[in-house]
Amino acid sequence: MTFSSAWLRNTGLICLGLAAGLGIAAATLQQPPKAPATESSTPLERSQAGSRGPSPSSSGSSGETNEVVLQSRSALEQLQIVPAAVSPVPLSAALAGKLSLNENFTAKLSAPVDGRVLEARYQPGDRITRGSMLAKVDSPDLSDTQAAARRAQVELDLKRANLVRSQELYAAGATALKEVQAAQAEAHEAQTELDRTSARLRQLNAKGITMHASGSHFTLVSPIDGVVVQRNITVGQQVHGGDNDPLYVIADPRELLLLLDLPENDVRHFSVGQLLRFTIDGASGKEYSAKVMQIAPAVDPLTRRVQVRALVVAADSNLRPEMYVRAFAVGASTQEGIEVKVAALVNRGSTTNVYVERSTGRFERVPVKVLAQHLDRAWVSAPALKSGDRVVSSGALLIDSELESASR
Repeated sequence: MTFSSAWLRNTGLICLGLAAGLGIAAATLQQPPKAPATESSTPLERSQAGSRGPSPSSSGSSGETNEVVLQSRSALEQLQIVPAAVSPVPLSAALAGKLSLNENFTAKLSAPVDGRVLEARYQPGDRITRGSMLAKVDSPDLSDTQAAARRAQVELDLKRANLVRSQELYAAGATALKEVQAAQAEAHEAQTELDRTSARLRQLNAKGITMHASGSHFTLVSPIDGVVVQRNITVGQQVHGGDNDPLYVIADPRELLLLLDLPENDVRHFSVGQLLRFTIDGASGKEYSAKVMQIAPAVDPLTRRVQVRALVVAADSNLRPEMYVRAFAVGASTQEGIEVKVAALVNRGSTTNVYVERSTGRFERVPVKVLAQHLDRAWVSAPALKSGDRVVSSGALLIDSELESASR
């Protein structure tokens, strides 16, 4: 009896314990699970929660970012920002050209006759005035020509006096008519000889020089104000009247011409009176202007080019004859665009953009259409871009990379 009572009592306690455990488990299963208070229940929710915060402004339904703010002082110091300006759009690509002296303001002085140089003045670069003596030359040929002219004058005076005497004798009946006619023929012949020798003296000045002659010496004198561009003469040199090379070239360096040899297809972009723009190497990107004066009426049969002559406007000391330049034609006043640096253009696929500073450190991406491009400049158009806008001309790629990072 004692063993059976103890066994029954222990079995009952075990059953009561099992029943209590099952009840607690059932109550626990009926309650919903609680999410952790510090993190999302799924990776997607955790990712969305971590990306919340202020974002750059967007354009369109795609959410593409168009603005970015740079707060780093070092990044801002790397940028170059210049105001956009409106200017005529070039009508052609850059063309190679050359500067030349303006013939209307140039004198090329040569020796009129053979001789030996006694004195030569001035060096290339010297500025001279009209009437300045350049050189003195001893010329026996000149002396002979002058002597022939004096003899012809004396002979003419003698023949005229003989004609007058013959006419007086004929009027008095003391001579025959044939004597008067012979005197008239001799006087006419002497006049012809004087005209010939005088013309020879005048021809000595036919090469554009002013000659002051005294005995067998003559001097070369500058006919214009200007600068000595070339000097091909030394003391003791023998000069010849038939030489084509000038002894001195005098020119006004402020009067220059721009010469262009155009391909046939580019002639349509040029007209008389049109404005050209050109640059030279080593002038720090400075731009000059020239006005078209003449367009050749025919195409050169050898080069298949058409020459254009333009007068340089406001030439300065940086421009010199024989310099090579790059020029292009600009359009009419209605053909204008915003002129920016080529470095300001940023390509994204088929779209070209520039960055405009709207306020300090805040930049907006503006899509543009490129109208033309010349050397380091481009002409663009865009409804959101106007003259005076501060366009990033250097460092645009840095802003673009920041904007692309902000758009991710």
